[in-house]
Amino acid sequence: MHKLIENTFISMLPTTQEPWFENLIADIDVQQPALYTDDDDENVRALYQHAIAGSYGDVLKTIRKEATQVLIKNVVLKFLQEVIDRNALPDTLAFALTPSTILVWAEIDDDDETREDNLLMAETKMNVYASQFNLSIDTLVVEKSDLLQVPDHYIKIKRS
Repeated sequence: MHKLIENTFISMLPTTQEPWFENLIADIDVQQPALYTDDDDENVRALYQHAIAGSYGDVLKTIRKEATQVLIKNVVLKFLQEVIDRNALPDTLAFALTPSTILVWAEIDDDDETREDNLLMAETKMNVYASQFNLSIDTLVVEKSDLLQVPDHYIKIKRS
């Protein structure tokens, strides 16, 4: 039974770059990371419609989806705060999402070992936090001389 619940949880996590995740990343200003509240009227309306119709399975799915989005949002924002606190903000920072992993693309100056170490320490610290939600962060650090482009499925953070 435990495995069934775990598989159900994993299957409910987003498998593509859903609009809510794209909006979360697109709206983040790395100089002022804070929780953003989205207009959830449509989601609340759908939840009530399911409840009124007696579709309790749909109600639970909606609640689980919303909870997962909040957890992912919290992990991303805590990671950003940790990166900023460690003075490790890379020149280019982008995110992507898989069902259980938040992917991070970080481009830094060549041979900036301190920044790379601090990014990986931030990742490690956040993985301890995220593991309680069956999530993880996987950071790929590249150097400018690698001349690599951020993959299309990643969403870049705006720099102000």
